[in-house]
Amino acid sequence: MAKFVSRYREHRVVVRAPRQLRDEAGRVVDVDYGKTITFHDHMYETEDPEEIAALRAVGPEIVEVSGVKAEIEPREPTVVREASTAMVERSEGVHRCDDCGRVFSSQQGLLIHKARAHGSALE
Repeated sequence: MAKFVSRYREHRVVVRAPRQLRDEAGRVVDVDYGKTITFHDHMYETEDPEEIAALRAVGPEIVEVSGVKAEIEPREPTVVREASTAMVERSEGVHRCDDCGRVFSSQQGLLIHKARAHGSALE
């Protein structure tokens, strides 16, 4: 069984377009309704060789995940406050709020913060 993942939630791929089969006189003899593949929640599974070939030819929007182990490695949580403070302190023009200690890269950012968060008048 081949499994495919699409970047689009309800992706539709036309494998064979619908068409009308006509005789020599131009009369409709039969109708070929074509073949359409619809992904559900980004996933589609099939054993049909025609569908597998069509999906492999679509491009980067669809990826085959047959036989691939989808394991998510746990990562250590990062402390955003320390990282952002360290980054700002290394640069020039550090502006720290006297009330709460929050760090800003510009004087304007600090003044807007003080007015919104602490109700201080703009200086």
